[in-house]
Amino acid sequence: MEDLLKQLAVCIERGKVDKNAAYPPDMKDQEGASELTAKLLEQGISANDILKKSLMVGMNGVGDRFSQGKAFIPDLLIAAKAMNAAMVHLKPYFESGEAKHRGTMILGTVSGDLHDIGKNIVRMVLEGDGWKVVDLGVDVSTDKFLTALDENPDAHVGMSAC
Repeated sequence: MEDLLKQLAVCIERGKVDKNAAYPPDMKDQEGASELTAKLLEQGISANDILKKSLMVGMNGVGDRFSQGKAFIPDLLIAAKAMNAAMVHLKPYFESGEAKHRGTMILGTVSGDLHDIGKNIVRMVLEGDGWKVVDLGVDVSTDKFLTALDENPDAHVGMSAC
């Protein structure tokens, strides 16, 4: 079990989505984040343990490399893609309340701005760190932010702008 958790963390950090993914080349034909997450759940490992002991570890690893200049935005996006593949399996556990989010974050790009790459990276990192993210998209009005906050009163708000 511990080996599978470590292997999943590596898949997240390196961006190995599933067995069919050709990237990274040295992991071709190996199981990826999707298959390993499903296996761990089948073995009775809790969604919270998978999130904390694998997914967050992998995202923190790529984040650390990014802060050291050893990884770049494409590496973050590739890791986030693997993270999303794993989260598909965990989502029902979060929705049922069996697994707990660290909190809720409302994100959006402010009115008049149509850029969303930075917001999307932040969203993926937050989701990888166990946060529920309400993504309002781009060109978001003040009223839409306020409505989302009314619907999620304990949430934090992040606004993106160029």
